[in-house]
Amino acid sequence: MINFHKKNMSLSKKRRRGFALLYALLLTGAVLSVGVILMNIITKQLVFSSISRNSEVSYYYLANSGRECLRYNNNKFYTVSRDPDTGSREFSFNIDSLSFECFEQDVNLAIDNTAPSDYPKLTWRGEVDGKEVELSAQFNRGCLTRVPGSCNQQDDGLIGVNKAVFRASGSEGSGLRQTLRSATYVQKVGS
Repeated sequence: MINFHKKNMSLSKKRRRGFALLYALLLTGAVLSVGVILMNIITKQLVFSSISRNSEVSYYYLANSGRECLRYNNNKFYTVSRDPDTGSREFSFNIDSLSFECFEQDVNLAIDNTAPSDYPKLTWRGEVDGKEVELSAQFNRGCLTRVPGSCNQQDDGLIGVNKAVFRASGSEGSGLRQTLRSATYVQKVGS
């Protein structure tokens, strides 16, 4: 009888060792699966972040390009003339000069009638390489016509203390996935 009990005990130990091996394989498989899933998620996030970064860089260059087009054509947009009788200076847009080439296409600026009369504004909205682009040039009438005290209006932001502010922005998508980049150039009073 003792022999039978010893035999049974040795079979029971062998079975336990087999279960330990099975549990070890199952645990290793689960950990490996979780690792592969996490690696897949991390790889996709890196790809998305790279795409987003490249998109932001392209918008940055697009906005800078638009800003430089506005700055380069600045002197064509308006004239300041002196009235011979009163000696006062008058600011006016050159309607014929609001069209120029930028982004290898024609850009036709329009007068923004919603802007305050002291700060007239030109705008253009269009599409460049599938991206929405907006250009704007806003002028300080007082600074350009040299009306004393009209160039130092701190409460009107950038345009209140400068001759002109040129902005270019590009956007694509909507909601949380919208990418928006802008570039600003300020023409100071002394320049």
